[in-house]
Amino acid sequence: METYTLDWQKGQLIQDRMQEADYKRISDKKIDDTMKVQIMNLKEYEQIKEYIPHKKNLLYSMNHVRYCKVDSFHDCVQGIMRVPDLKNHEMFVFGFCMHKQTLYFVEETNQIQLLMEHVKNDVYKNCRLHEVLLMILNYLIDDDVYRMQKIEEQLEKIEENVIGHVQKHLDERIMKYRKHFSELMVSYDQMTNMGEHMQLYMNRNEIQDEEMGWERYVHRTERLHQYAAEMKEYTQQIREIYQTQITLQQNRVMNFLTVVTTIFMPLTLITGWYGMNFYNMPELHWQYGYICVIIISIVVIIAECIYFKKKKML
Repeated sequence: METYTLDWQKGQLIQDRMQEADYKRISDKKIDDTMKVQIMNLKEYEQIKEYIPHKKNLLYSMNHVRYCKVDSFHDCVQGIMRVPDLKNHEMFVFGFCMHKQTLYFVEETNQIQLLMEHVKNDVYKNCRLHEVLLMILNYLIDDDVYRMQKIEEQLEKIEENVIGHVQKHLDERIMKYRKHFSELMVSYDQMTNMGEHMQLYMNRNEIQDEEMGWERYVHRTERLHQYAAEMKEYTQQIREIYQTQITLQQNRVMNFLTVVTTIFMPLTLITGWYGMNFYNMPELHWQYGYICVIIISIVVIIAECIYFKKKKML
């Protein structure tokens, strides 16, 4: 559990050193208007019973995280974030609650704690808790465009390899990429809805500067959603190219089998014709009959090969 004091007048975010025993004795009463940012795990958050409203809602949501959401009440704002971590290829989940002069972050990892080091450098005069939350959310998606560009480069290499030869299990790889971008689209769409909700909350409370910040956040998530949608469409195009290559390969195999069958069809006729062994067939008793059949067969094969070569079937 970590605690920070936000001095909004000086524009400073200072980390406090608070023991767990002291933390449990925190009450709802504030002796001044000092703003606090507290980062804790789910167990530590559950131990605070007396002064956080709607705590059960957040606890339930943290144990059943399926999507991003935010709820604004008359005495607090709380929400759950399920943000894509493109670096580690997983979803990062945390909860937050803003009540009076305190912003609580609930997480089971140290990612928020690491981001607070960046926030400390970017805090400015008259910075409020809503803006600290906004900074955290912006930091979480700062590298998403770069990460998706890296994935796009991987897809471009796959596309180059597809054109020319068919790779094994490529369809499965493409479907994994497609599923990944679908999850990103859902996440960014939920983050956009969350940003719009916060934007309306700021509008109701007539906080114009912070409303503009949330509006910019909404635009960022919308652009990321569009980028993810384009990448999903790109995977579909690669899959279509892959299916086309498979079809072409099958057509080449069928074309080869057709040519082979056509070449041996006259030979089959000759074999069947002279295999009847009628007594009055003159070639059966001719001393050059066998050689003659061989020569005719060779001539037929050569003639057919020349024909198919001209037709570019060989």
